[in-house]
Amino acid sequence: MSDSDDNLQQYGNIISAIAFITAMVMGIIHGIGMFWEENKPQPDDLITKNPDPSVVQPPVVQSPVVQSPVVQSPVVQPPVVQPPVVQSPVVQPPVNKTNATVAGEPGIKNIRSGPGTVYSIVGKISTGSRVKILSQKQDRGGYLWYKIYNPSSKTEGWMAAQLISTD
Repeated sequence: MSDSDDNLQQYGNIISAIAFITAMVMGIIHGIGMFWEENKPQPDDLITKNPDPSVVQPPVVQSPVVQSPVVQSPVVQPPVVQPPVVQSPVVQPPVNKTNATVAGEPGIKNIRSGPGTVYSIVGKISTGSRVKILSQKQDRGGYLWYKIYNPSSKTEGWMAAQLISTD
């Protein structure tokens, strides 16, 4: 026999031994599993069986189920109170009370629907006319605009602050 044949036979013997050991281990594991399944304690056994007769188990006493009576209290709804309706009066700017004058170069100026030149023109007014300033606001460019009321034409709108001279 050659050395290579001896080596193959040794490898075959080793593989056979490993297979045998594996089968034995598997059989042992299977046997333990079968034994456990047959002999594992059941939940009821743990309560009722007493392996040591010298140990006295206390009796199992079940307490009776007592239901308390259901008492329904009356549901009290709070009264619904409606707030009083207050109507605020519509305030019209005083016709004869003015606090500013249209200024600048002589001529006709525009009254606009909002604080800026992008808003539409809602009226015209001459330099020197008296107006009532109602409020003020800055546009996006930082320019100040006055909301005014023109008593002569009963027009309300916005004018650039540089065109108004306040009293």
